[in-house]
Amino acid sequence: MGALAGEAFPEIRLRIEAFSKGPTMSHSPVRAALCGLMALVAASPALAAKDAVIAVVNGVEIHRSALDKLMEAQPQLKGAPINVIYEPLLNHLVSSELILIEARKDKLQDEPAFKAQMKDVEAQLLRKTFLSKAVSGQITDASLKTHYDKLIKDVPSKEEIHARHILVASEAEAKAVITEIKTGAKFADVAAKKSTDASKSRGGDLGFLPRDALVDAFAEAAMKLKPGEMTQTPVKTPFGWHVILFEGTRMAKPDFAEVKDEVRADLVEKLVQKVVEGLTAKATIQRFSPDGAPLAPKADSK
Repeated sequence: MGALAGEAFPEIRLRIEAFSKGPTMSHSPVRAALCGLMALVAASPALAAKDAVIAVVNGVEIHRSALDKLMEAQPQLKGAPINVIYEPLLNHLVSSELILIEARKDKLQDEPAFKAQMKDVEAQLLRKTFLSKAVSGQITDASLKTHYDKLIKDVPSKEEIHARHILVASEAEAKAVITEIKTGAKFADVAAKKSTDASKSRGGDLGFLPRDALVDAFAEAAMKLKPGEMTQTPVKTPFGWHVILFEGTRMAKPDFAEVKDEVRADLVEKLVQKVVEGLTAKATIQRFSPDGAPLAPKADSK
C-alpha cells in the first residue's frame, strides 16, 4: 500500500510545505480577486447526513467530511477506487492533525508572524466570499448562453471533417475489410463487427471533428476523397490501420457545451471587473509613489 500511495498519488505524501504554504496573490487586483472565486461560485456539495468519525488522534476526531475535502482538492483522484486511496489519504489526515496539535501546544497561534498571516488569509477569504455573493446569482445557464453568443461572434469558423472509419491492427486486416465492403457489405456493419475503435458502436462514425484534431495521415487521406467515397488502400497512423469513409466537411464554430467552462470563466472575470469598477467609482482614493510622495489624481479617484 505504501509504495502504491507514493507512486500513484504523490500529491498526498506528507510534505512540510503542504502545511506551511501561505496564500499567494496575483499582481493584478482583478486577477487576485478572482483567485479561488470559481470554486466558490460553483455549488458546494452538501455534507453527508451522518459525518462519520474516521479517526481519533489524541482525542481529536477526524470526520469523513475532512476526507471528502481532501479528495476534492486532488482532482486526479476522481474515479480512483476508494479501497486503494483511502489508507494513504487517512494517513495524510492523521499526520496533518498530529502536526496541528503540536503547533497549538507550542502556542504558535499566538506568535505575531502567525497572526499577521491569519489577517492575510482572512482578508483573502472575505474578498472571495464578497465577490461570490456579488456575482454568483448572475451566473446562470441563460446568462452563460447569452455571453457565449456575444463571444462566438468574434471566433473564426474552423473546418471540420465528418468521417467514418474502421480501425484494425494490421494492414492485411484492413485490406480484407476493404475487399469485404467493395463486394457488397455495408461499411457500418463491418465497422460494428471488426473495428477496434470505440466508434464501432456507431458504425465507425466519428462525427464532425476539427481538421487539426485529427492525425495528419488520417486527415490527408480523408480530404482526398469525395463525400461518400472510401479509401482504397489502408491508412496507417500511430493507432493502427484505418479504412476511412469520407462523409463531408463543414465550417463551424465551437458548440456552447464544448466551451461552457471557458465562457463561465470569462463571464465571472467581467462581472468581477464590473463590481470593482463600481466600488472604485464610489471610493475616495489617494495614491502615493514608493517614497510616499503624492501622485497626480487619476480619473477613477475622487
